[in-house]
Amino acid sequence: MIYKKLLLVTATIQLLELCYSDGLGGAYCKFSDIKLIALFKQFEGRCLMQGYETTLSGCRSQGDSTQLDEQGIQKCEKFERQLERCEVGCEGGWGDWGDWSSCSGMCGGGQRSRKRSCDNPTPIYDGKDCDGENVQTEQCNTHACSVDGGWGSWSSWSSCSENCGGGQRSRKRSCDSPRPANGGKQCSGDNVQTGQCNTQTCGVKYTIAHKTGNGATDTGGYAGYMFTIIGTRGETSSHDCQARRYKTVIGGCTFYDTAGIGEIKAVKIHNAGDRYWRFEWLTVNGLQAGTQGLHRGGTEVLPLHNDRDSHRYDIAFKTGSGATDRGQYKGYIFTIIGTKGRTTPHECTSNRDHGTLGGCTIYDNVDVGKITQVKIQSANAQYWSFEWLTVNGDRFGRGAVWRGGTKYISSST
Repeated sequence: MIYKKLLLVTATIQLLELCYSDGLGGAYCKFSDIKLIALFKQFEGRCLMQGYETTLSGCRSQGDSTQLDEQGIQKCEKFERQLERCEVGCEGGWGDWGDWSSCSGMCGGGQRSRKRSCDNPTPIYDGKDCDGENVQTEQCNTHACSVDGGWGSWSSWSSCSENCGGGQRSRKRSCDSPRPANGGKQCSGDNVQTGQCNTQTCGVKYTIAHKTGNGATDTGGYAGYMFTIIGTRGETSSHDCQARRYKTVIGGCTFYDTAGIGEIKAVKIHNAGDRYWRFEWLTVNGLQAGTQGLHRGGTEVLPLHNDRDSHRYDIAFKTGSGATDRGQYKGYIFTIIGTKGRTTPHECTSNRDHGTLGGCTIYDNVDVGKITQVKIQSANAQYWSFEWLTVNGDRFGRGAVWRGGTKYISSST
């Protein structure tokens, strides 16, 4: 009895091994590969070669089925059931496709694949394999990739809002390196940056004001006139006074300088541009300078006066129209003489072309009383003759001066 039980357990284990083997047959096949091939050979010789019509995949009968009797047919049907249970056929058949693999790219086009096996049924013995490919590939995730934005370089700083004492400046950048695309994120952070600038001490503020003359050539350029303020203890740096200088226009500028120059006494103007400029009046922090013209490349030093402490003398004249009457722009020194004294000598710079109206304004600390004479000294090499001359509206008649000569013109009123 014990021996029989041992034989039964051993047979059961062998059967389970056959049923769950990884051989040719399916999960319900009880034959090993060798026995399964032997079974198929019996089916081929006893059935197919005798004309048995089978349903096994790819198997074709040969001969006349009348060669089989009823017992032979039953035997073939049994073979056929056993082979079907083992999922084999004379020719292989494709099983279902497996799942697609993961895509090789998240966006912009990648590849994925899937496989199938020639096991539905598995070809047996010398049966034909399945036709076609066992691996299939295709594109995937072909949608455009999203691009997150990136900041480009900062622009140059803007001009400072102040020349000194602390101002503000700014610069910008754009979200274009790269630009966000296809739902990508915008750049994080600010696109504008501000900062302090020109934090140095301002020093002394100098305000320049002037009125351009009305002559045909009096108009000056916007820039190129370098101003230096002169005081009792020194002078400032040179500053370009940028301002409107159209005919008869009042303009001006403001600049700062840290030099300690003491009390303001004069202004030096250098014309670094290529435009002539003549002004009717000019002030520096309220201090007056007289009429003046500036030639290209020329430099003038003008005394500054306080109207409350000085006296103004407006000189006007008309140059003669004779062939030799024309005088030079500079080099004529005027002294105003009156009943109470005389001024210091002042150069009267002005246009002195043929038949031209000209003039200048000078300031002096001396009140000469009633003006009786004008002394004119010629310091240049050119003759000058005028048809008439006035000082503060008083007429002084006709006159002429030569190189190195001196002329006294008396009042005609």
